[in-house]
Amino acid sequence: TSDEWAMAGIDYAGGTFCLKQIRAWCQSPQFPQQFLQAGRHVVLEVVKEEGWALMFAPPDFQGDREVVFEAVRQSGSALEYAADALKADRSIVLQAVVRKGVALRFAADHLRGDREIVVEAIKQSGWAFNHARGDLKADRDIALKAVRQAGSVLQYMPDTFKADREIVLEAVRQDAFALGSAAGALRADRGVVLEAVKKEGGALEYASGDLRADREVVREALKTNVFAIRWAAADMRADRAFFLDAVFRQAKGAFDATAPAERYRLLWHLSKPEGPDGPLLWPSRHPGSLGSICCLLADGLRRTRRGSELDSDENFARLAVDAYGLALRDAPPRFKRARDVVERAVRSIPEALEFAHPDLRDDSDLKALAAQVKQQRAAREAAQLQ
Repeated sequence: TSDEWAMAGIDYAGGTFCLKQIRAWCQSPQFPQQFLQAGRHVVLEVVKEEGWALMFAPPDFQGDREVVFEAVRQSGSALEYAADALKADRSIVLQAVVRKGVALRFAADHLRGDREIVVEAIKQSGWAFNHARGDLKADRDIALKAVRQAGSVLQYMPDTFKADREIVLEAVRQDAFALGSAAGALRADRGVVLEAVKKEGGALEYASGDLRADREVVREALKTNVFAIRWAAADMRADRAFFLDAVFRQAKGAFDATAPAERYRLLWHLSKPEGPDGPLLWPSRHPGSLGSICCLLADGLRRTRRGSELDSDENFARLAVDAYGLALRDAPPRFKRARDVVERAVRSIPEALEFAHPDLRDDSDLKALAAQVKQQRAAREAAQLQ
């Protein structure tokens, strides 16, 4: 036995060996060729640790029931490399799908129609639904189990299930974007859409036109993803009062909830010429994340300008920086020189002073105000940790 391991450079003594050495051997360029020459003992021990290695095992061992069983117990996907006769072995397939649901695709046809095996596969991965035999794909109970585990598998289901309210509700509760696969009538169902956007605001994209103009629905979407404003009806995006309340105040809340270290990272990026459009930033599903706040900052104020109207609307500039001080960054230049606008921005988010006109950035009173607001914020955060 020690000679069998010697070719792999693995020390074998007294029936023991180093698992790290096995794993290192499996990653070596020589492994595929050497493994083809391995004896049964070596193959069996290797697949217990690295099931995928069955793909390089000698054909005789790919048909060895004990070897294959150990391989799929470690990695369900190893079923792909088993001999056809073992892909039709119920206990081996059951063991494989418990480890990796989508390994169902490699099972013999009659086992892909075995209800117990399909249910076990779906418990591990809802996507296993795709590999079930046709008669089970038409089974409503199987479909419900699948969408509860992987909502987006709805896209591959029969139209009758896409129009089934209970199935669609379960799907969007697991993955809000499953709404995009629902029948039109359910994308216009207020209850279904609310369920989806409460989980992920970006699902608003798939709601009917009427619901994208529904203020409650849009507000709920913005609570989980401020960037969902892009999917709101055009007249709602142009409604400044709504935009200020639902978007800028939401962004301020997200900024306040962001960890201090993340705030500094945010401000560092915003101070760069590329700003929030730099390569390190991307819209996030999480409202308090760096990506969401940056995208909101870059996109929000410009979306409400409606041409050059904002350039002469000082009242809106005041309201914007009251709600979200960092909006000063994208305000027209003349507002960055307006002391009262800058002071409002600093009271909202003290770091906004960085985006004021240079003359005001060096103003001692504004610097003192920024320091005071930072101290107050630090005191609040410390109190919350107690």
